[in-house]
Amino acid sequence: MPDIPSLAGQQPGFITLQLVLFREGLRDVPAMVAAVEGLSDSELEDLSAHFAALPHAAPPDRAQRRAALYDNGAALVTQLRCGICHLPGLTGQNQVPHIAGQREDFLVATLRAYRDDRRQGSDTQMNGVMRGLNDSDIDAIAHYLSQR
Repeated sequence: MPDIPSLAGQQPGFITLQLVLFREGLRDVPAMVAAVEGLSDSELEDLSAHFAALPHAAPPDRAQRRAALYDNGAALVTQLRCGICHLPGLTGQNQVPHIAGQREDFLVATLRAYRDDRRQGSDTQMNGVMRGLNDSDIDAIAHYLSQR
């Protein structure tokens, strides 16, 4: 679905953390808040394990690779050292999400929200990393990540 991330193959710790943030009202995504309202920690962990066990696959509506945009995104991902937290393959770890092959539209919206201080995770590190990037930079990063 447009603007909705794929949870298949995502890090279980990341999914659990996000579900807790939704349930506790610390992330305001109305559809998700309603979906997890009243669920126990154990139920959230079970949901996370289910989605984490699904095979990670590129979205079926993935855009055609645009070489210049892809190369610019690759350079920015290296410059910003995304592979430190997200690991070299950008597959994530623990509470850090798997971002390789994620939906491009979702990545654009999320990275802009971090840059503009409209989204925070469990820490503000992503807000700092995105600060100062323009929309073209974020478009390039999102395109590169979605093509991985």
